[in-house]
Amino acid sequence: MRFFRWFASPKGTGRYRRSVDVKAVSHGDKLVLMNLRSEQFYSLDGIACRVWDLLDTPATPAALTDTLVSEFDAPRDEVLRDLEGLLADLVKDGLVRELH
Repeated sequence: MRFFRWFASPKGTGRYRRSVDVKAVSHGDKLVLMNLRSEQFYSLDGIACRVWDLLDTPATPAALTDTLVSEFDAPRDEVLRDLEGLLADLVKDGLVRELH
């Protein structure tokens, strides 16, 4: 099982949304995801769970950052940098799609 930290870093200007090929189940304070195509399991916790919730509808990194900054009272540049990394990991593993 792979655990995501909610840090890292690529740049995407499109909108992102959860992949339809992923099932999610809450397990305590974590969210367990299964990519049905690759049959891989993943675990999200903390703010990454909130990002997953927000990705129920298409959203841009800027919109996601605005929401996270207001909810967690964190520096915008840091949130955006960390969010971009998380999104890159989620896209790479097929859990989230970038819409164009």
